[in-house]
Amino acid sequence: MKHLASHFTRLLVVCCLLGLAALAQAQGQAYTSSAGFRVVVIPGSMADALVVNRGMADQVVTPTTGTFRLIVPADAFAHTNPNAVVTLNAAQISGEPLPAWLSFDPVAGRFTGRAAPGERRAVRIKVAARDDGGRAVYTTFAVSIGVAGR
Repeated sequence: MKHLASHFTRLLVVCCLLGLAALAQAQGQAYTSSAGFRVVVIPGSMADALVVNRGMADQVVTPTTGTFRLIVPADAFAHTNPNAVVTLNAAQISGEPLPAWLSFDPVAGRFTGRAAPGERRAVRIKVAARDDGGRAVYTTFAVSIGVAGR
């Protein structure tokens, strides 16, 4: 029973943090340290926590210029500590590195891809956020080039 209560308590804390993250967005946002990728700060005096806030939606790219960019939004993740340093890492969901046609700048949170007009490709990506306290969370999304929904 103790084990179940512990899981319930953790679930309750996560739900509260997610609610506070939404509140932070409605009230004007503060961000974590510029020494890393800047994420939304959740207001309040809770213990340090790093959470997935809005994550990232699947992306569909229609290649027309050969190069495209996708940005990890600052509200994809949230933290309770404005002094936290958050770093990002991106790989395929399988754990393999990103394909050669897609690169990631972890400081800017920017993906840059190359695709020829009419080209069709798809990849599933995992973006992990880790803070200087060792806490880590991740979000996943798909990038589809010329292939709607795949």
